[in-house]
Amino acid sequence: MPNWTIRMLLLVCFALVVPVSLAGPQTQAQTFHTFITVDVPQALGTVATDIDDARDIVGFYVDSAGVHHGFVDVNGRISTVDVPGSTGTLAYGISPQFNNIVGWYTDSNGMQHGFVLSQGRFSRIDVPGAIQTNAFSIYDFVNIVGAFRDSQGVVHGFQYSLSTKSFTTIDFADSTLTELFGVTGLGFEVGVYRDSSGVEHGLLRDRNGQTTKLDFPGSAITANEKITLTGFEIVGFHGASAAGPFHGHFGPASGTLQNVDFPNATDTRCLGVNDLGEIVGRYTDTRGVIHGFFAK
Repeated sequence: MPNWTIRMLLLVCFALVVPVSLAGPQTQAQTFHTFITVDVPQALGTVATDIDDARDIVGFYVDSAGVHHGFVDVNGRISTVDVPGSTGTLAYGISPQFNNIVGWYTDSNGMQHGFVLSQGRFSRIDVPGAIQTNAFSIYDFVNIVGAFRDSQGVVHGFQYSLSTKSFTTIDFADSTLTELFGVTGLGFEVGVYRDSSGVEHGLLRDRNGQTTKLDFPGSAITANEKITLTGFEIVGFHGASAAGPFHGHFGPASGTLQNVDFPNATDTRCLGVNDLGEIVGRYTDTRGVIHGFFAK
């Protein structure tokens, strides 16, 4: 299995686990009052990864044969998103206004490629020279961000301009790994990087290209997933160790992040946010089953 971040490895794992208690008390007051489970019928597990301003939700699920499929939920009606000819598809981002969807798929040779789905048509996204490409977020018809593995096995973040069809590599200074998970039209980006000691931190990149560390206070592992249009609020998750369990988080990039925990869950991860401040993600119930969720 490729040596992605701890966040990526845990994200796609649907094996049943022994339930564990949450690591430590909440450090901030909960402000989300409505939590709704988002499950694809008959799936072994469901993950909701992003939400647009019309409350359309994208994500992925695992079927009874263990195959990953993308999905889009429009007003409660769920449709599968599969790249033709793929052996597995994961939808991960949706644009705020125009219903463009990005993610990645595995081909018949076991290689992973990014994709964008626009007006019913799939287009492949491969960083030149990469041996693996994953697209995580899209802002309308402007930019896509994600991560790729180069020929030496090193993972880098990337930006892809839809207008110029050009790629820009993004690496956090002195990091051994960088991934970008969220992008806005104002040029803000969020993601994760691994430092020289192997610790993973959340990152924030502003419109001027200045990249800074943005960790949840007191956490050992932080991943920042998506960001609102203005760049003022982010979502992600954090934990006391790479083994979890994890709490979701939400809050201003320049202020104090707060915990977000699905009621009675043993693990919560916030993965998407729209400009209304509504979030989606995944949680693990007391039986070890993974579900998607919506919260406001």
